[in-house]
Amino acid sequence: MICTVIAMDPTNFYYRVCSACERTLADTNTHCNFCSFNAHNPGSFGSKRLYRILLSIADAEKVFVVICFDRVARVLFGCSADKFFDFAKLNPFAGSPPRQKI
Repeated sequence: MICTVIAMDPTNFYYRVCSACERTLADTNTHCNFCSFNAHNPGSFGSKRLYRILLSIADAEKVFVVICFDRVARVLFGCSADKFFDFAKLNPFAGSPPRQKI
């Protein structure tokens, strides 16, 4: 079966987790309340980003809505969510089509 990615939701492609236990963290919180890693180190930065990408994928007959989590999305993007986020911050127009001269 051959499938094609036809759309991706670019508004929220990652979520934050504790870097030690990988429990989901609130968007504003970078410290885990559940694992001892951050409980004994309250000043440490103990979070990382993981992919959660909403895609529309089509085959010859149907269109499917698919959520790709970190393991699959790393294969599609070729890097971690943290590296991709840093790249996108440094290169905000990387995904834009080139401007044509008039």
